[in-house]
Amino acid sequence: FFDVGTPSLSLLLISSELLREFMFQAPFFDRLASSKSILLTGIGGGYDVFLTIPFYFQLKAHLPHLEKIILGNLTFTRDLDRKRGLRLTPTCLETRYSNYVPPGSDSVPPEFRNEPGVEQGSPYDASLGFPANYFPELHLSRYFHEKHHLDVPVYTFAIAGVKELQGCYESLIDQYRVDTLVLVDVGVDSLLAGDELGMGTFAEDAMSICAAMGVSSLVPCYLVCSALGSEGKISERCFYENLAAAQRAGGFLGGACLHVDIPGVKEYIEALDCSVPTNSSINACVRASLEGHFGAYLPAYLEKRLRGMPLLINPLMSLMYFFDLPKT
Repeated sequence: FFDVGTPSLSLLLISSELLREFMFQAPFFDRLASSKSILLTGIGGGYDVFLTIPFYFQLKAHLPHLEKIILGNLTFTRDLDRKRGLRLTPTCLETRYSNYVPPGSDSVPPEFRNEPGVEQGSPYDASLGFPANYFPELHLSRYFHEKHHLDVPVYTFAIAGVKELQGCYESLIDQYRVDTLVLVDVGVDSLLAGDELGMGTFAEDAMSICAAMGVSSLVPCYLVCSALGSEGKISERCFYENLAAAQRAGGFLGGACLHVDIPGVKEYIEALDCSVPTNSSINACVRASLEGHFGAYLPAYLEKRLRGMPLLINPLMSLMYFFDLPKT
């Protein structure tokens, strides 16, 4: 949809109630309408969890029966066994910013200092570089703490195997009585069949999908893909072919477009700014698409990491595609 200037008289005569009746809504959101407890989890091993933010705020605002949203992420964070937090399973850490900073304290605790012999260093000092500043789950929990004064945990899953990740999901499902599981992929390699010419970095996505499909509870599972074109080794033709197959099987549940005027999308952009954005080039593609960039574009904060090589941006990167996982 495009704003072409002054609305016509006929459009002005349409009431807001009537407009809502004719509004297009992806079937995916109809599936979530009665959910009371939703687990939103990133599945690619990096900053995928940040794309749960638009859902977190929009679903809370619009689902009347929703009581709880739980955030999780398959992580590349190193030395997870040395991080603070409650451990639900040997590979599932409850990451809370409040575990690192005492309530009401503005001081910098020892965990944030680059002390000699401590590889972890400060997860917030971008000058320390990777991997000392890599802890997306803690960055996100910090954002909720500083922006909204909320103590939101982000459950952090170590990359160990399908059975271990399945145990992480089942633990959270039992603890929070989760009735809906949504896997979020910033990228589209989660929709690959395995016979494509280019596979991207599909291992973590495949592990997450297998784990979700293996949970013992009968919880509906859905998949969200985005950032089409951000992964150079994946053919867009292959993605469209797989999407068509999912549609024939009844697994495609529509799509939606992220937009900078959507409140949850504004939160997503702000959270990226607070999370050492140099660590996620794919989210940088989504953000550049939202900002209207096209073709070769290099954000200033990525110049050093990418050594002057631009990203290739297209408008499709800000589109999301929804799938019923068992039918996909």
